[in-house]
Order: sequence, then C-alpha cells, then structure tokens
Amino acid sequence: MDFKNYEKQAILRLLSLMSIADGNVSAIEDRLFRVFMHKLGVTNSDILASKTMNDSKACSIARGLSFKQKRLVGALLASIMLVDGKVDEREVLALTAIWAKCDIPVLNPIEAQVVLDTYL
Repeated sequence: MDFKNYEKQAILRLLSLMSIADGNVSAIEDRLFRVFMHKLGVTNSDILASKTMNDSKACSIARGLSFKQKRLVGALLASIMLVDGKVDEREVLALTAIWAKCDIPVLNPIEAQVVLDTYL
C-alpha cells in the first residue's frame, strides 16, 4: 500500500505516540517499529519530519487517508500495543484516543493481523 511522504510522517508520529504510551519502549516494540518503517518505505527525512509534526497535524492527515489506509494504520497501532505481551492501561487509553481523534477504524487483534498480512 502506497503512502505519500507526509502521510508516512503522520503515521510515524502516531506510532511513536503509541510506542511511548506506557512510558517504556521495549526492544521488541522497537524492532516491530523498524519493520513497519521499512515496509512503509520510510526515509530519514520522513523520520526527522515526524519528530517535529504535532499530534493534531498527524491526526488531521490520518483523517484524510482512505478507509483501507486507515485500517492499516489501526492495525499498526494495535500491533505496537500488543507485541510485547503486556498491555498497560495507558496503552489502551492512547490507542482508543488515537483511533477516535484520527478517525481510525477500531480493530480487534484478529482483524489487525489479517490487515497486516494483507497489506504488508
């Protein structure tokens, strides 16, 4: 699935928010984050731009994605939360807030895995 550079930057911003939600980025979360960046074709300039993008801008961009793109973003976010096997309440709150504010469809873990398998 293709994304424009500014869309990749917004996705990176949202994934960053998700990965730090519990106050700890585990090694496995970091590895998964890097896999996602590779699969999305993220460049160093995308990474730098995502670090300066504010959360509202990232959500605004995410709201403009197609339904399929939004489902992929939702699956990426859920995967970051679940990958370390420990789901913290702060992660659940962050995920539901991002889904709601950015108009990302809510996915259960099985749906998220199917979406990832389909598009990545």
